[in-house]
Amino acid sequence: MKSPHLPTGVVRKRPRAIVMRNLVDLVVAAGYRNWSRNLAGTIPALASIALLMLLAGVGAVIGLAVANVTAYQANQAATLHIYLRDDAAQVQVTALEDSLRGDNRVLSVLYVSKAEALSRAQQRPGMGQLVKASGVNPLPAGFDVRLRSLDDVRPVADSLPASPAVDPDHPSSYAADTYRRLQVLVGTGTLVGGGLLLLLIGIAASVTAGSIRSTMLARRAEVEIMWLVGSRPWMIRGPFLVEGALTGGAGAAVGGLMVIALALATLHAQAAAVSAFLPGVTDAALGLLLVTLVGAGIGLGSLSALVGVRDLRR
Repeated sequence: MKSPHLPTGVVRKRPRAIVMRNLVDLVVAAGYRNWSRNLAGTIPALASIALLMLLAGVGAVIGLAVANVTAYQANQAATLHIYLRDDAAQVQVTALEDSLRGDNRVLSVLYVSKAEALSRAQQRPGMGQLVKASGVNPLPAGFDVRLRSLDDVRPVADSLPASPAVDPDHPSSYAADTYRRLQVLVGTGTLVGGGLLLLLIGIAASVTAGSIRSTMLARRAEVEIMWLVGSRPWMIRGPFLVEGALTGGAGAAVGGLMVIALALATLHAQAAAVSAFLPGVTDAALGLLLVTLVGAGIGLGSLSALVGVRDLRR
C-alpha cells in the first residue's frame, strides 16, 4: 500500500520555512543575544550615534525652518509689482496683461486698482498717515506678477519700459541691488549650512564606525572558536551585522527622541512665538524626522559592522 503524499505546495514550503527559521535563530536571535550580553561594550558606539543623531536632528529642524523661510522670502521676492500710468488707455493695459499672461516665465497676473493699492498702503505702519496727509491717492494701479523663479524677475522687469501702459519713471518694484543681495544671501547660507552639516556628519560617523569596529575586533577570540568548530561565514558575520543595526538603531532612537522632546517642548510652550522662527516644524514633520534618524542609525550601524567584520577571517 502506498504511503500518503503531502500536497506539492506543502512539500515546497517546508524547506523554505526551515531555512527562514534557521536564519532567524542563528543570525537575528543570536545577534540580539550577543548584543544584549555585551551591551556595556557598545556604550561608546551608542553614545557616538546618539550624539550624531542629536546634532543631525537639531540641524535638520533648523534647516527645515530656514528652508521654509527662504522659500517664503524667495516667493515674495519673485512677485513683481508693475505700476501703470494714470493716463494709460484700457487697450494698452489689456495688451500688457495679455503679454504677461502669455509669458512662460509668469505663473499668475493679478490686476490691482488704485483703490486697492491705497487700501494695501494704509495697512502698513506709518503709510496711512502719509496718504491721509497728501489728501489724494498718489498710488498707481498696476499688476502683481508672480514669476516661476527669482532669476526671472530681472528679464521681465527689463522688458517693461517697452509697454506704453507702464509708468516710465517707476515701471516696477524691481531693484537690482536688493535682488542681487538676496540671491547671494540664499546661496551663501545654503552652501555654509550644508558644508557644516556634512562636516559634522562625517566626523561623527567616523567616530561611530571606529567605535563599533573596535567592539567587533575585541571579540576576535570568540570568532576564532566559531571558525574552528566549522561555522559557515554567514553564521559568523550575520550576527555582527544584526548587532551593528541594533546599536545604530538604539543610539539613533535615543538621539532622535531627545531632538523630538526638545522641539515639542519648545513648540508647545511658546507656540505663537516659535512659529515665527520655526515655520513648518509640525508634529508630523518631527515624527518623520524621528523615523528618518532611526533608519539612518540602523544603516550606519550595519555599515560600520560590515567594515568591522572584514578583518574577522579565519
